[in-house]
Parts: sequence; structure tokens; C-alpha cells
Amino acid sequence: MKNKSAFWNRLSNHYYKSPVKRPKNYNSKLDQISQLIRPESSILELGCGTGSTALKLSSKAYSYTAYDFSEEMIKIANRRLDNKKNKVEFILKDIETLSLPYRHYDIVMAHSVLHLIENAEDVLESMLNAVNYKGYIVLNLILLKDIPFPFKALLSFAQILRLAPYLEYQNEVDFIKIIRAKNFKVMRFWKLDKTSIFIIAQRRESYND
Repeated sequence: MKNKSAFWNRLSNHYYKSPVKRPKNYNSKLDQISQLIRPESSILELGCGTGSTALKLSSKAYSYTAYDFSEEMIKIANRRLDNKKNKVEFILKDIETLSLPYRHYDIVMAHSVLHLIENAEDVLESMLNAVNYKGYIVLNLILLKDIPFPFKALLSFAQILRLAPYLEYQNEVDFIKIIRAKNFKVMRFWKLDKTSIFIIAQRRESYND
């Protein structure tokens, strides 16, 4: 985790101060997630960054736990926390080695983070196992497998110069197969652009895993 988190520690202040890209899409995603939340909902977010999404959604839920592997990101998130308003706990965790409790959360989320870790499919399976029956998994996936070779080469060069983070080149099929195999029904599939998709899937009531 140390080498990967070092990049995000350096970037944390810039990341916090940067405006949201595609604010219309971001607000639409927040609206869709908000519709899933109930006053009794327990929520887990992996890769919370500086906490923007958690701070916007946590007041609607019973509990909200947010993990990130960047110490500096978590420090910023905790500085932003208003305990009177937000029911969120920001925790420094290596999500690649995380052991999640079985059938514990009503909503489990990861926004633009699975392409940054080596064992993304294992982490996704752990996330799915942590969702209660009739609960939801919410994913914003960055899919780099099909980007043109020149861009891959440019990213590789940027990584050598420490101007880009660790990246995994995945496609949507890899993830959809896992989601469906765990007895989840895809409720929302939104292709945001050529490399980004937004997914909401619900665990079916019957046992199948």
C-alpha cells in the first residue's frame, strides 16, 4: 500500500481543492444513491478520498463508514467533518487487504477506485459478500482495458515520472460477471463516457452463492 498511497498523499491538497468533473453527472449519481438510503441504512464506502461523497450522503443514513488508503486524504476528510450533522467515520485502511464483515451493510460503494488496485476482482467479491439481502452495491468504474495503445504508453511514461498512480486495465465484462454470479440484479447501468460506467445492483432475496 505504501508506494500507491504515496502518490495520493502528495496529491491530496490538490485533489481536495479541484472542482468536481462533470458536476451534472456527479449530482445525478448522488440523487440516485440518496433514493436507496433509509434512516436505518448502514453504508460502507471504499476509497472515499477527502470525503466529499460521504459528507453529502451520511446525514441520511444510520451509519456511514468510509475507508481510504491515503493518510493525507483521511486527514483532510476528518478536518471537514461536522459531527453534529454527519454520521460518518473516516478510517485509514488498505482496501486491498481488507476483511469485510459478512452481510453487514445495506449499501457498499466504491467510486473510481477499483482501477487503482491490483486485486480489484477479489475486493469486489468481498464487497458483494458484505451486502445484506436486498441491499445494494454502487460502483463508479474506470475501465482502461480498451483505451488506445498510445494513451496506455503515455500513462506508463507518466507512471515512471511519478505523475500518474498505479493503474489496472480492466473492462466491464470482468466486473458484471462477478456481480451477477453473486446473485445481484443490475438495476442501473449508466455509461458516463468511453471509460467510465456507473452501476447500481441489488442483492436478490433468495440464496444463490
